[in-house]
Amino acid sequence: MPNNKHQERRLRILTAMLLANDSTPVRYGTFLEKMRDLEIDDGYKISSKTFSRDIATLRDDFHAPLKYDTHRQSWRLTDSSWKPDAFWGKFDARKAILSERIASSLMPKKMQAQLQDALGGLLTNSKGHACKYMELESFQMLSPCNYFVNGNIFLEVYQAWEKRERIELSYCDRKGISKIKVFEPHILAWYNNTWYIKGKLLENRTSLAVAIKDPPEVQVLALHRISHVRPLKKFFKTDSQLLQQVQKTGLFDFKKIPVVEMEFFGMAARTMAERFELRPGIIVSKTDDLLKVKLENIAEHEALSLAMNAHGEVRITSPESLRKSLRELAQKLVDHHS
Repeated sequence: MPNNKHQERRLRILTAMLLANDSTPVRYGTFLEKMRDLEIDDGYKISSKTFSRDIATLRDDFHAPLKYDTHRQSWRLTDSSWKPDAFWGKFDARKAILSERIASSLMPKKMQAQLQDALGGLLTNSKGHACKYMELESFQMLSPCNYFVNGNIFLEVYQAWEKRERIELSYCDRKGISKIKVFEPHILAWYNNTWYIKGKLLENRTSLAVAIKDPPEVQVLALHRISHVRPLKKFFKTDSQLLQQVQKTGLFDFKKIPVVEMEFFGMAARTMAERFELRPGIIVSKTDDLLKVKLENIAEHEALSLAMNAHGEVRITSPESLRKSLRELAQKLVDHHS
């Protein structure tokens, strides 16, 4: 059995590699590379002795039908139907169904079908869970404001992200200009009801020229603006610094306002109090009809959106630049509706 959570994680990843239907040989070098890809820290290290002990644990404790392939100098399974049930733990139908409902609500129909098929296979092999599935049918996630993403496009992008494969795509920007891009999709993200990929732009092609980016430019692309995707069969390694940056600053590198102070009145005061009550340091003071908040390091468009959602029951007390932006936005609304 696993000695600790670190070995358990290694065994899960090693098992996934052995069960994967690809041509990657499972040996110490490829396993170490896989672990480094999955770690934010590129300096991840394990010894060859640790790898050998993990192989022995799978073989001896979990009865994995392992055989050493002398020709490829790697390990393989002699029976692909082997599954380490005890290692993976007891199947929890309720959690699986709930996860499927959440995930499928964000995915195009083609991916929804794959998720439902996978869940159906799990339930088929787990008796007595039909009633739990029926209970969770009432769980819904609905959003009428999502951008439409072509299911085939999403699937191609998803598979490229999963395999870390470069793609060629046709992209139409906000100005209506279409370009062919050679792109590395490092990050696939769901943000504000929209799917994005963040990664490295290697080439920008137009009808007149090809611009090669060296070093590659980091860009964020919206999936609904992609009209064509072609995998290039060239692979890349995940950029750990790019992952760290997204975790620290978010998907977009917007300029942040250091401090924003707002006052909410009436119904907006009660609604915003519920929104911020569990976030320490934001609420400055609160009464039934007045809420004062202090927001730090917030993008201008996020602060403006928060103010607009108050339906007029708000006052921005600082900074003056944000007050000016809100007045300009309000004036545009008046001009368009007068």
